[in-house]
Amino acid sequence: MGKSHNRFRRFCAFVIGIVFLSGGIFKLLDPVGSGLIMESYFKFLHLDFLNCISLWAAEFFAFAETFTGILLISGVFRKVTAIVTSVLLTLFTALTVLLVIFNPSMDCGCFGEVIHLTHWESLIKNLILDIFAAIAFIPFRDYGEPLKKKYVSAAIAAISCTVLAVYSLLYIPLVDFTDFRPGSRLEASLETVPDIYKATFVYEKDGVKRNFSLENLPDSTWTFVSTETSLETERSDERIASLSFRDIEGNYCDSIATVGKVLAFSVYSPENLSLKKWKSMADKIAAANREGFVTILLSRDLTELDRITEELPPEERHTIVSSAYSADYKTIVSLNRSNGGVTCFHDGHLVRKWAARSFPDFTSFEADGKGSSAEEAATAGTRQQLTFQAFLLYVYAVLLFI
Repeated sequence: MGKSHNRFRRFCAFVIGIVFLSGGIFKLLDPVGSGLIMESYFKFLHLDFLNCISLWAAEFFAFAETFTGILLISGVFRKVTAIVTSVLLTLFTALTVLLVIFNPSMDCGCFGEVIHLTHWESLIKNLILDIFAAIAFIPFRDYGEPLKKKYVSAAIAAISCTVLAVYSLLYIPLVDFTDFRPGSRLEASLETVPDIYKATFVYEKDGVKRNFSLENLPDSTWTFVSTETSLETERSDERIASLSFRDIEGNYCDSIATVGKVLAFSVYSPENLSLKKWKSMADKIAAANREGFVTILLSRDLTELDRITEELPPEERHTIVSSAYSADYKTIVSLNRSNGGVTCFHDGHLVRKWAARSFPDFTSFEADGKGSSAEEAATAGTRQQLTFQAFLLYVYAVLLFI
């Protein structure tokens, strides 16, 4: 009876660990997105003055959730982990109760951008975890001792997740769960492609109705009833992203990004880019223009951008300003998580993204065919998904089998 009870307690702790680790990794995967969610919480709690630390606050909770999940699954440091888990669950449950009561227009962010829950779903999830926690941790004693090798597996998993977090901070997420992911299509591009309809002809014979195509009409023994039309290619399965931006006069210029090869530079925090980075961006824009790309630089405020780039040489400043358009902050952040990052479109289809520090020079860019073919979107997206899935399997395999 004692052994069975202890095993059930460990099972409950293991389940909580799975949820915590998954949620933590999904947040570490997309630190900028997690920072946006943290800003939403600060706004909801009337703590807007803390927005300046939203990214690091989000990273702190993501690490806390991830490491707690690792400890729960591996079973090391059990008493400390029980206390930390109880504190986190209490905090998460209290927040979700407030979300249910006041019902703000925001996402709970439990699993980052990967899984979106309603406020009620989030509360139910936390209440279930609270029950598991009560079974697993109360009373706060008699947890048993883990195998020595589990300390090694916990350390390996923790280091691996830290590497993922550092990579995501320096570059862009391995997998993109926003509307602007490889393979998605710009909403404005739909206006340039006419709808193609398919006609179906309905005929009747001996009380039986059948549908025929124009190429396969029946003989004269059948009686014509009606004609039905439908879209030949349904667009409902296509991922549509709305990229809206304006020029200095306030005119919408969305269609610019829908024709030919387009490179969009995302600058959501222009004040955080050094003069050296601005010069590098000007060089990239100039090189892209020479290679036949249409270049657009998206920033929040063109007046602010004009002021920030005053110290640049006139030619480089002109290159920046002449390519600049204004867009909503969240749109720019969703388009590319890297401040100064680059997104490539081809005829309105999003092909690929690069962080500011990883954009290739144009010699290799054209030689590899990157950005010039829609097939690159499928290749890049599949490669990223497989890499992230392999990482998840690796972390769980380390925790379970070492």
